Amino acid sequence: MNVCEKVVFKQVFLKYHRDLERYLISRGSTSADALDIIQESFLRLWEKCKEVSEKSLKSFLLTSSNRIFIDRYRKDKTRLKYTESLSFKSEIKDGQYHLELEEFKKYFEQVLSSMKPSYREVFMLHRFEKMKYKEIAEALGITQKAVEKRMQNALLHLTKHKIPKIK
Repeated sequence: MNVCEKVVFKQVFLKYHRDLERYLISRGSTSADALDIIQESFLRLWEKCKEVSEKSLKSFLLTSSNRIFIDRYRKDKTRLKYTESLSFKSEIKDGQYHLELEEFKKYFEQVLSSMKPSYREVFMLHRFEKMKYKEIAEALGITQKAVEKRMQNALLHLTKHKIPKIK
């Protein structure tokens, strides 16, 4: 009996594939994964059909299936460990970022509240409302030069207080 012949190979497949599936499921494999492993085991058998004797067919298939199962298990375990470490690091970074952001907001609000009201008003209209100096001047009934001067003073006030950067 030559396993390298398609007819014989098909007979071997029909004879052993159910036993292999039961074996792999008993080891904890899902049915779909078991079928993939069996297919890969028979592919290995086909590649080494001239080296495998009729007596060692079942042993070869069980050993191949077991090795493939273990290799997949190790890869999945390593992948899971790596994925968990990445998500943990990003959670720490995200948590630290949010803490720094909260600290920044509190400090920025303190600095803004310590600013002269006329400077704060111009600064907030320009930076938060995205108004142009000309529009601010019209809205407040002052000259554009006055707006520029107030904005300059507001920025000087902010630089004196050294607002920290967020990493």
